[in-house]
Amino acid sequence: MSTWKRTTRKLDLLDIQIDRQRPFYKHISVNNLGSILNNIIMCVETESERKSGAGLGDSTVTSNVVLTPSWILWVTRGDKTPPTANSVRLENAQVKDYADTPEFASDPDNGLEISGILTGKSVPSRVLIGLGDEADAKAFKAAVFKAIENLKK
Repeated sequence: MSTWKRTTRKLDLLDIQIDRQRPFYKHISVNNLGSILNNIIMCVETESERKSGAGLGDSTVTSNVVLTPSWILWVTRGDKTPPTANSVRLENAQVKDYADTPEFASDPDNGLEISGILTGKSVPSRVLIGLGDEADAKAFKAAVFKAIENLKK
């Protein structure tokens, strides 16, 4: 059983709280990513609440994730940590449904595991973008895998 209770909903980029919009735009500017937000496929927000392990960091985390035809960008903010933005070009990443990873057996959760070199970094990373079980979360996963498939055409 996951240590997190997650709820995911679809929303528009403009509906993201301003304290999480700013890191998106700063990340894009600092990394010279241009106008990558001009063609958004889907945007979701996930509220995650820690069910156990109090005192191990954030008790709640809000993530906003934006999918474009070539990029996935996300900002996370915890109740104890400031907003942080990351991105990866889909063609430079391996994306898996977290349920299909070996870690799922010992640490069940829901979301996407992204492996690769994140924008502005020099070493490979592996991150989990946590998602809920709602229809919007399932639609987001499907949209990510479809975008990846479209890049291969």
